[in-house]
Amino acid sequence: MADTVRSLMQEDDERDGGGIALGRTLALSDGIFAIAMTLLAFQIQPPDLHGSEVHHLASALGALGNRYFVYVLSFAVIGLMWLAHHRTFRHIRRADEVLMSLNVVFLMAIAALPFPSAVMGLYGSEPAAVVLYAASIAVAGSLLGALLLLARHRRLLGPESHEGVVLGLWNTSSVVGVFLISIPVALVAPGVAPYVWLLVLPLRILGVRVSRRSAQE
Repeated sequence: MADTVRSLMQEDDERDGGGIALGRTLALSDGIFAIAMTLLAFQIQPPDLHGSEVHHLASALGALGNRYFVYVLSFAVIGLMWLAHHRTFRHIRRADEVLMSLNVVFLMAIAALPFPSAVMGLYGSEPAAVVLYAASIAVAGSLLGALLLLARHRRLLGPESHEGVVLGLWNTSSVVGVFLISIPVALVAPGVAPYVWLLVLPLRILGVRVSRRSAQE
């Protein structure tokens, strides 16, 4: 298996020529995403019960409901960002050090997401926890959108990438916008902010229509 991966990376290096190998970049990115998604599970710790308290295990597990919710939410968000990152690099034909440096910064934001997720799971009713979580997602989404814009500005994209660029920018902008809007909501009513985040779903559906219309023009 390792020999196969090395062979694919070598072939990718040869195709890239003077550019930076996309194979190694994607391998590093996938590794960071996998670690971040795995670490999310560690925020859900089993209840520490002793003696007669064991009989209340069901209620103790139910009390962890907010941590279950944050785990599923964060896993879905990071998963969507992994898909968006994959689509972005599917349109990139070559890379340079500037793009790769920004990609490293983006990966740093992804690797940090388990921390605000853990804080959100523990203190989800506190405005500071919700604001930290929403701001962290907005930062990661902004960096992902910046990657796509930088690739287009430096002419690193393939010739048939217009529709993908439009859809990618729409999706990242909608995520950033929704989570930024939820910050002032969280300051007043932290329990309402998660419902604001649900707006991402209809906006993604609308994004597909926008990109198709843009491709037809």
